[in-house]
Amino acid sequence: MNKMTGSKDGAHILVIPYQAPGHMLPLLDLTHQLAKRGLTITILVTPKILPQLQPLLSVHPSIQALVIPFPPHPTIPDGVEDMKELPVFMVPELLTAMSEFYNPVLRWFQANPSPPVAILTDFFHSTWSQSLASHLGIRRIGFAPINSGGLIETWCNLGRVTEEYLPDSMAHSILANVRSWGFILSSFTELERENLEQLRKMMGHDRVWAVGPLLPIEHSKVGLNERGGSNSVPANEVLAWLDSCRADKSVLLVDQLGAAIRVCDGMSSVPDSVKLAHALADSVSGNASEKAEALKLRERALNATKEGGSSALALDELVKELSTK
Repeated sequence: MNKMTGSKDGAHILVIPYQAPGHMLPLLDLTHQLAKRGLTITILVTPKILPQLQPLLSVHPSIQALVIPFPPHPTIPDGVEDMKELPVFMVPELLTAMSEFYNPVLRWFQANPSPPVAILTDFFHSTWSQSLASHLGIRRIGFAPINSGGLIETWCNLGRVTEEYLPDSMAHSILANVRSWGFILSSFTELERENLEQLRKMMGHDRVWAVGPLLPIEHSKVGLNERGGSNSVPANEVLAWLDSCRADKSVLLVDQLGAAIRVCDGMSSVPDSVKLAHALADSVSGNASEKAEALKLRERALNATKEGGSSALALDELVKELSTK
């Protein structure tokens, strides 16, 4: 396998991100790993999003950008091209607008003398990209920036919702992802081996790759705090979401793994600053079992990404599969 960075000898794939930082950044980090392994890559972006590719393009000049104007939508203001500038309830509108990429991308494929052999898309773009791949007779691979446990829970919860609350578009999206040729997750085998096996059974094949944790591009001149621009979700909203996980009896993965110390159960029980400071100090000092488990988890995650690790091997296997006609 050719692992020379920037090689143009490998199989050609088209990458289609969902234009929101929490989705796009890990997909670009995955693209970096695939480029390191010799794939030829084109990335679909809109003009306003193009600058966000600069850290990747500076490391891999051979990666091409397919720049297509953002499709107009009656409820999306002119000049808005990603979720950073929209309220979260407008996710369906952004997806509807981006589904209009179908025909421009189809024309690009038809005019390309060396078109991609596969499409790698964010799992939010499953419906139209799966139809496009089927029309072109090529493979589509879905990507989820979450772990398989979270993905399975999402799909199962949506599947239990009545048709009154589950739009056809959402049902079609789930089915399109299940029917994809392959699926990639930002997770690693040692974290959730059983969940990965369950996902493979749901999809009916073994082409499910856990390739995480996906780390930021090394040697990039852009700092971690600048990736994707400023934060679109205030810290207090993140805390509110964490509290809601307790309210609806959800269990965080770190709880399941015994790698976290809980200091309260909701905003009403937040300790005073002195007690909170002691809890934080205890969490990073001494011999607390949670600290030991967190360090073990960190080590397993880092080892997965090293040469010979589970995620590195999964990436090698994925590239080998894509390079097989």
